[in-house]
Amino acid sequence: MNIFDSIVFEDPNKVGGSIKATIHKSGKLGFSSGAEGFMAIKEGVFFKVGFNESGDEGNIYMVSVDTEDGAFKVSKA
Repeated sequence: MNIFDSIVFEDPNKVGGSIKATIHKSGKLGFSSGAEGFMAIKEGVFFKVGFNESGDEGNIYMVSVDTEDGAFKVSKA
């Protein structure tokens, strides 16, 4: 099974606004207002960030979770 078989990719031409995430050198994660609306990101949301164990595919995975346990907190800037 290919890892991409279970991932649904959005079509940028069918989504209203720009959906972008930026990882800053400081380690902060920023989202465009389009991404905030599309993903329902608000204060009190947390993300777990992970990588494939083999480390050779180069993908970053982010999953929103409800608790801070082992996750990164989203803050308004």
